[in-house]
Order: sequence, then C-alpha cells, then structure tokens
Amino acid sequence: MTVHLHMTRGYDNCVQLIKFLSNSSDVIHLLFLASKNEVGLSWNRTSQQCESVIEEVLESWEHNRRIDILVLEVEKSEWDDPANEFKIDEDFAIFNIPTLKRWGEKAALLGEDCSEDFLVKEYFELNSDLENNIFSRET
Repeated sequence: MTVHLHMTRGYDNCVQLIKFLSNSSDVIHLLFLASKNEVGLSWNRTSQQCESVIEEVLESWEHNRRIDILVLEVEKSEWDDPANEFKIDEDFAIFNIPTLKRWGEKAALLGEDCSEDFLVKEYFELNSDLENNIFSRET
C-alpha cells in the first residue's frame, strides 16, 4: 500500500481532514512542522532537518497498510500563542515543533528526535500496525 501525504494548515482544517480520512485510512499520523518563508526557510531549524529525514525513511519503508500523514505547517506567531488550539485540545496536546505522532495516541517523536533516521524508522515500524502502539520517546 502507499503513504498519502496531506498538507494542511490550521486547527479546523486539520480536524475536518482527520474526520474525512478516518473512514478510509488504516493509520493516521500527524507531523507538525514550522512554516517556511518565501525562500523556503523554516523558522525552526530542527523542523527543516526532520523533513528530509522523514522523506527518506518513507521512500524506503515497506508496509502493507494505507498510511495517511497529515503535515501541518504552523506559523511562528500561531505557535507562540499559549491559546493555540493544538496545545489546549487534549486530542492533540502538541507542545514541540517538530512533532510526529499517531492520531489517537499520546506517544510521539518530539523535537530533534524527528531528525534521527533510526528513530523515525522505529516510530513508523511500531506505530503503523493497528495492534501495536507502544512507541514512546520523551525529550
């Protein structure tokens, strides 16, 4: 099966997309990244590094499920707001950029761990099986 990447911005768009994908996806992952400026540079260096690592891992990864990954780009001003809905909604509870997590689970790869290829591989191997959701890495 294939990995489907869905780029989106904003809390409401994200929630709508999750509801839509829940009907057809085996597993939904969320990848929170810092937004980029007009020349393609991110306000968060780790966020920029993890993108290439995750892309490389996904290109070589073999799996047998439909995997959907929602890539959410977050503006710096939005992220700095303590009332950011991704921070206060317990279903998301996102406090680090970047963050890679399986929808519906608390376990996640946080910050610099998202740019370590062996951790990203392990994350996808453990979190893309419907029966397996044991991966947790704290920073």
